[in-house]
Amino acid sequence: MNRGSYVPSSMNGGHALHTATLLKNGQLLIVGGFESIYNTHSNVQLYDSSSNTFVSRGSLNIVRNSHTATLLNDGLRVLVTGGENLYIDRLSTAEISVSDSWLYTLSNMMIGRFGHAAVLLPNGDVLVAGGLSINRSALSSVEIYDTNTSTFSPTKSMTCTRSYLTLTLLPSGNVLIAGGIAQKKDECLLVSELYDPITGEWTSTRLLNTIHYRHVTVLFNNSVLLIGGLGNGSIRLNECERYNLEKLSFSQAQFKRY
Repeated sequence: MNRGSYVPSSMNGGHALHTATLLKNGQLLIVGGFESIYNTHSNVQLYDSSSNTFVSRGSLNIVRNSHTATLLNDGLRVLVTGGENLYIDRLSTAEISVSDSWLYTLSNMMIGRFGHAAVLLPNGDVLVAGGLSINRSALSSVEIYDTNTSTFSPTKSMTCTRSYLTLTLLPSGNVLIAGGIAQKKDECLLVSELYDPITGEWTSTRLLNTIHYRHVTVLFNNSVLLIGGLGNGSIRLNECERYNLEKLSFSQAQFKRY
């Protein structure tokens, strides 16, 4: 079995529930997260692969974990939305990177949320969906960040309430939403949905074979690969599913162990 190697320099403190975003220049932007329940980060760091080092790049205006970080169309600016802070507040604020500084967007999100998902749309706006609210209830609400006005506005809600979901931009320009978890077992979460950014409408698509949350998705060979995560009863899943973009159906994916 091949093993990786350690990076010579380390990040500034331990990080969990942070984000890592690949920039157009090849650097990796690492934002927020927490080191312990009493130590949530606002710091921002860059990993430079050419020097194999981490360097500090200022701080957010507020500490955050379980937020989203979305690279905008210019390939350098990043939009950070929501999350929670030291006081376990669900944040409705959002920030955008400008050089090494962070500025609040001109309006907050419609609701505080964490454990949500965000994706860049073809027109440069950002779709933000689902997550958990102040009372830890799963959300079905969806909103759009307009990069021209730096404001958020609501769009049509999803069919299901979902947290720890994924949003994947498809070659068609539509967005596939898959998986997630709500307060109770909900077969609705097996149903995937497609968002059309032109009409603002959601339509139900094919069923997953099993419920996944805290999973990841990757657009790969005309398919969306849904990998692992947690299932019912917080079971760690080794199942992976493949959404075929031509057949519009999910099938179990087979993996070879290395």
